[in-house]
Amino acid sequence: MVSKLIQKFSIIFTKKEKIYFFIILFLFLFNMVLETFSVFIIIPLISILFNQDLKNSSVYNFTEQLFNVDLSSIIGSTKEFVIIFLSIFFLKFLLSLTCKFHILKFATNSNKYLISTLYKKYLSVRYLEFINLNSSKLIKNLSHEVYQFSSGLISFLELFSEIIVFLGLFIFLLFFNFKITILAFLFFVTIILLINFFTQNKLVSLGEKVRLAEGERLTNYSESFSLIKEIKIQNLKKYFLKKNLIHTNAFWDNDFISKFIRTASKPFLEFIVVVVVLVFILISSEKYNNIYLVELIAVYLAVAYRVIPSLYRMLSVYQNLKSTYPATNNLTNELKISEDTTNILGEKISKIEKKIETKNLTFKYPRSKNEILKNLNLKFEVNKVTGIKGKTGSGKTTLINILSGLVQPTSGEILIDEKNFTKLNLSTYQNLIGYVSQDIFLLDNTVKENIILSDENFLNQHFEKIIKVCELDKFFKNQSSKFDINIGDKNIKISGGQAQRIGIARALYKNPSILILDEATNALDINTSSIILKNIKNKFKNLTVILISHDETVLKYCDKIYDLDHENKNKSDTL
Repeated sequence: MVSKLIQKFSIIFTKKEKIYFFIILFLFLFNMVLETFSVFIIIPLISILFNQDLKNSSVYNFTEQLFNVDLSSIIGSTKEFVIIFLSIFFLKFLLSLTCKFHILKFATNSNKYLISTLYKKYLSVRYLEFINLNSSKLIKNLSHEVYQFSSGLISFLELFSEIIVFLGLFIFLLFFNFKITILAFLFFVTIILLINFFTQNKLVSLGEKVRLAEGERLTNYSESFSLIKEIKIQNLKKYFLKKNLIHTNAFWDNDFISKFIRTASKPFLEFIVVVVVLVFILISSEKYNNIYLVELIAVYLAVAYRVIPSLYRMLSVYQNLKSTYPATNNLTNELKISEDTTNILGEKISKIEKKIETKNLTFKYPRSKNEILKNLNLKFEVNKVTGIKGKTGSGKTTLINILSGLVQPTSGEILIDEKNFTKLNLSTYQNLIGYVSQDIFLLDNTVKENIILSDENFLNQHFEKIIKVCELDKFFKNQSSKFDINIGDKNIKISGGQAQRIGIARALYKNPSILILDEATNALDINTSSIILKNIKNKFKNLTVILISHDETVLKYCDKIYDLDHENKNKSDTL
């Protein structure tokens, strides 16, 4: 599984992060040297405490044979030894702290990059693909899944760190006492492999159940909060509370079992260690002399003091990697989602000078036989208001999606000032569009922020002009803080008419060349709608306005009206 994780991480990590990863590995190696030396130095400490000649110590022969170093010449006195001993442990403390810092920093940087990249991909995916995605699952990917990935990444780095330290101590013990080390190693590896054998599949299964339950939970919350009015009026609380109970129980019950399995490994390993040490003392007490036995026990206890928690952490983090693997796998698949690259290399456009025209425009959804639009030939001229009407299902919204570049027609052409739409840069074209839908969604922020959207080039004079055009100055004139009042979550503090005015103001604030109003005045009274439309015609020249409405009193302000029920030629029945 580790090799699979490395492949997954290589997809997620940037080149800079990969270099950082190797720097951290170097720190792990340095840390391993200090960890090993901190155990090694315990042996001369035993000799000094028992007033033994250092040359009779097992460590003296060890260093002389392996490194050709006379240990007694380095350690001249107890005072010098204590200074060396404390210095090594202080350096070990600093390096250990440094490793922890960089592990967390690496994981944090990866999380920030992953969230930003994933969020950008979701916003850049093709519109027709995006509307088939579940928004609650996207939010879960950006929150819970990234958290799980972070936990798995930290576990992965800690596993590497512990393995490197373990290998260093293991190599040292092989030189110190080969036979005992091999026997102890084989025993503990067998125990860990058995634990892993009986838990790994269970942990992967539990991790997947937790992930799916969290997705269902978030979906239920999102749906219930969106339907709060219906829930209260129709008394639907029991339905959503029951769903929440099912998914919450599934999440926390499986999470509990997963955590218990990982936690239970520690006391089991500790019990095994105590048994092994006691058996070792009983067997060795008759075989070795007292001073060597003390050194032997001291070394193995010192290693056990460091390695047993290390073994537990290795087992724990490996189990955590198992339980978080589904999230990591899911995120790497999400990163493979292709972004919309339509017309990114086309000719850039800065304004519409004459008209937008469609020629024999036809559209049907993928895997559908029904044509929503059929052979449409329409003209939208600059400085004119063009109306579009039609029955439900006549293709009004689909036409707007095509004109705004969200979807591509099945056949036919769109011409922008006689230039084929497919030859133009889509991003620069969409910069020219101001769009207002019938369902205005505003931020839980101030009126002003909802209009300007943190515009760095904010001009108060332009802002005041927009406010007057949309009749917002009159609506908020009695408010002491005027446009700094918060509109609340889902526009709770304002009316539908106010929300539509703010939406129109936001579209106009960007100085568009094309203004699309998709039933954008249906919450306004006839008089207010008329005033705003007149203001737009009088105050904004060189603007192409496309007005979708079923209200004849609104459509009378149009210079031209297309009825899609008549314009669609030989269209298939879409019902």
